[in-house]
Amino acid sequence: AEAPEGRALYVTRGHMQDAGQVAAAVAYAADHGFNMLFCQVLRDARALYDSAVTVRSPLVAPDFDALREAVARGHDEGLEVHAYINTVNVWSGSLGYPPEPDHIINAHPEWSAENADGVRDVDLAATADAFVSYCPREPEFVAFLAAIVEEIVADYDVDGVHLDYIRYLSDRHCFCPRHLAAFRAVY
Repeated sequence: AEAPEGRALYVTRGHMQDAGQVAAAVAYAADHGFNMLFCQVLRDARALYDSAVTVRSPLVAPDFDALREAVARGHDEGLEVHAYINTVNVWSGSLGYPPEPDHIINAHPEWSAENADGVRDVDLAATADAFVSYCPREPEFVAFLAAIVEEIVADYDVDGVHLDYIRYLSDRHCFCPRHLAAFRAVY
């Protein structure tokens, strides 16, 4: 049998801040022939769902779980619901500096990617046009991302997980000591 055609609608964090927005996104998808929702539930290392791994996004009220709401409403309409998370890109400088002490930037600056000039991305976190990347060769950072995916698939009836920004944001990354050592060991 042929696999069904996937017609996905991306729902970004700005459209998942409350139950009304989630309901509107689900209704739009159902009314316009979509059969999948890709719901952005992690950006800037802040969760729009109840997370034990990372900090909560200030975009949602403490008692609102955007992913739980999307899964319930989406499934009621016969839609697949996929959690969409940003991975290597952990902060947007246009937001200023994260005030949460447990935010990854404050808790683990040592996981930062480093550019070819030796500047760590984390040191640019409050720069308006900066996007802060963390190093995907850093085992603890990989474990952090894996824990996020694991909690989502364990706690929510999602139909998939979409990994975004699973790449460097420029060709000037990553020149951290771990990457340089790995490169030199081969070349």
